[in-house]
Amino acid sequence: MEFKVSLDDIKKLAGPVIFDRGNNYYLDDHIHSTFKMGSFIKAGCVGSEGYSYFVEVFFGISEHNKAIITETRCSCPYWATCKHVVAVLLTWHHKPSSFRNIEELAQYLSGQKKDWLISFIMELGQKDLSIVERLYEKMDGIARSNHTWYVNIDLDDDDDEE
Repeated sequence: MEFKVSLDDIKKLAGPVIFDRGNNYYLDDHIHSTFKMGSFIKAGCVGSEGYSYFVEVFFGISEHNKAIITETRCSCPYWATCKHVVAVLLTWHHKPSSFRNIEELAQYLSGQKKDWLISFIMELGQKDLSIVERLYEKMDGIARSNHTWYVNIDLDDDDDEE
């Protein structure tokens, strides 16, 4: 099912001031890296300081069988629906075909040879250590990052008293 969102829905979600700010971001092409998967969309939005914030929007179905926004997330510090979310929703409203379908990527990867996949994953890991950490978590079956390591340090300098 394709989840559609109206301009009125976006305005109600954000309010008029945030909607206008988000609309400016949309018009100025601040949105990049747009993806969709099932009932959610993801995108990056370049903020006023040049940082990219990451936005997720989750959709559901109302009791009247209408698409609704069930949750929004943004990595920016704003505590409510922000201009970055609005800009992503406006992109979804006006240009839904600009969102790449992640399922197509899974199909592509499933057709690749094992050696190519291993090489590609290792290349990604060299550029992003969080990928290596996630792979170790899978390999070990535990979350390595949740471990606390203790080192015993003798703070008494008994050896110097001789």
